[in-house]
Amino acid sequence: MMQSPPNIAAVLDEHAIGRPGHPALIYDGRTWTHKALARQVRRAAHVLAADGVGAGDVVGLALSDSDHAVVLMFALARLGAILLPMDARWSATEKERLAAFFRPKLVLADPGVSLSAAPVRAADRPFIDRIDAAPDRAPIVQAPDQPLLVSLSSGTTGRPQGPAVTHGQMIHRFMNQTVSLTFNWYDRFVAATPLYFGGGRTFVLSFLYLGGTVILFPPPYEPGELAACL
Repeated sequence: MMQSPPNIAAVLDEHAIGRPGHPALIYDGRTWTHKALARQVRRAAHVLAADGVGAGDVVGLALSDSDHAVVLMFALARLGAILLPMDARWSATEKERLAAFFRPKLVLADPGVSLSAAPVRAADRPFIDRIDAAPDRAPIVQAPDQPLLVSLSSGTTGRPQGPAVTHGQMIHRFMNQTVSLTFNWYDRFVAATPLYFGGGRTFVLSFLYLGGTVILFPPPYEPGELAACL
């Protein structure tokens, strides 16, 4: 029986070979094939590694929902860094509180965000241009027990708690979805919820891991606009 790669980003390289021209990610008129997406993830990982990000580093992601945010999630995973989700919609106080508690090495954020508790790198046009021009290669950490992300949840009340989810645990979640929800690589999934939230983020990662197609359609939108997208 074939073993699943123990890093969720590793399978992108396999899809780049097995179904290179199949649409992987669609957003705002741009379509990334599986080959192009895997290449962009490697380039982003190269840039992050050059900036000192490595295995075990906690890195905040406070970005608006976009294809660039998805690329950076997989790039951090490839390096073995630990993703700290930070909702771009949060107030400055809420972002500051989370950064002060988890002390991330770096926060990748929309332009204009500043924090006193952690250094911030704006994911602006110059940063994206660096990724576009970076070499198409990057290291990859292969360890199923390597933490992948901090799974923030407060249940229904209180401040978010942050247990870690490993690559291996996330891959088992993906496999469960192929059985219980019948996800497969022929599906097209419309991601109509924020990437910050566990469900929206996990389903996006899952469909790309499985080789399917994700259409990003983040809020806010009117019901008729969502219906038109569907």
